Amino acid sequence: MVATPLMAEVRITAGSWTSAFLAQQLPRFWQEDAQWRPAFLEADTRLDIARRGADIGIRNQRPEQAWLAGRCTGSITHAIYAITDQVRGYVALPERHAKTPSARWVWAHHGGEVAATARSPRMLADLACAGVGQVVLPRFAAAMFPMLQQVGPEIAELSHEEWLVCHHDGRHDPPVRAALEGIAAVLTDTTLRPIGA
Repeated sequence: MVATPLMAEVRITAGSWTSAFLAQQLPRFWQEDAQWRPAFLEADTRLDIARRGADIGIRNQRPEQAWLAGRCTGSITHAIYAITDQVRGYVALPERHAKTPSARWVWAHHGGEVAATARSPRMLADLACAGVGQVVLPRFAAAMFPMLQQVGPEIAELSHEEWLVCHHDGRHDPPVRAALEGIAAVLTDTTLRPIGA
C-alpha cells in the first residue's frame, strides 16, 4: 500500500542518534498499512511540542510543562570509541556548533586534542571508523559501528534519562497513540538497547 495524503502524519523529533536508531527499527513499529505515517524531524535543538511543532519527542529529561505528558524509557550512557586504543586525538562538531552535552564535553575536556571536525554526528562516527580520532558516542549508537571499540570508561556526567514526550491532549489522537506505543516498545526493548546503553 502506498502512503496517501489522507494518511495521518505523526511528526517525531529526536537527536541524531535516536533518530538513526528509530529509522533502523522502523519495521518493528510501523508498516505500510498503518493508519499513520512517520515524519522524522531530526533535531539536536528542541522543537516545541507544546505549540505542536512536533507530535512526539524523545528528550533527555522529564517534561516540566503541565500540558506535556512523558514516559521514561530508560537511561542513556556515553563513552569514548575508536578503532583501536592506539588512536589519539578526537573528532568533534565545530566548537561554535557544540550544542549537545556530549559535544560540549569534548571541547571542555579535550579541545586541544581535536584532530578534525564535521557538522554531523554521523560524519564524526565515520571519521572515527577511518581512524582519524576518538569519538564520544551514546553506547547504543556505538553498536551501529561494529569496527569501533570502547576505549575509555563510561562518562558519568553525560548519563541521562530518556523521555518519550507528547502533548497531553495529542496523546489521545489514535495515530499519535499508535506511534507512541510502537516507539515506546522499541525504546524499552532491552534486546535492542541494553539497559544503560
